[in-house]
Amino acid sequence: MRTDPRDTAYNLYFHTNLTQQQIAERAGVSSRTVYEWMKQGNWKTLKATSRLMPAQIVDDIYNHISHLNWTIKNRPFEERYPTKAEAETLRKLIFCIPRVKLNVSRGESAQAMMNFVGWLEQRNKDAAIYFTDFIDEYLHAPRKKGAEPYEFEYDADQYYNPADFP
Repeated sequence: MRTDPRDTAYNLYFHTNLTQQQIAERAGVSSRTVYEWMKQGNWKTLKATSRLMPAQIVDDIYNHISHLNWTIKNRPFEERYPTKAEAETLRKLIFCIPRVKLNVSRGESAQAMMNFVGWLEQRNKDAAIYFTDFIDEYLHAPRKKGAEPYEFEYDADQYYNPADFP
């Protein structure tokens, strides 16, 4: 396991709801040091954005597509086609969906594990701290012959080929 205080503080910050002072105590450094690491690494912003669920991102993309299609459908009959700019926007939005689904599975894993560690922390703080190192190692490990979660999505191959999105 890692003994680097910065890694310990990083894991505690992202995987628990401990205060800055509590993180400093458990990492064996001053609160000021943790503050500087947080500032240098932009941890606050990273933590906030890591909570954006990929499913929500895809849902937002579908909403944008629906809104654009609604706008087009509400035009007079002879003008119910997308402009060049609208067609390009639709193309880009549609193209994004499989990329988001295939490329965010680690983010979803991180979200699930953060939720688990938060739940575990309420029951056993020492266990939560113990598992954060393993979780961090898992999230940073390269995938080996394992499938990313979205590769199992039902009927996904009808809409796109996962091999096209390395």
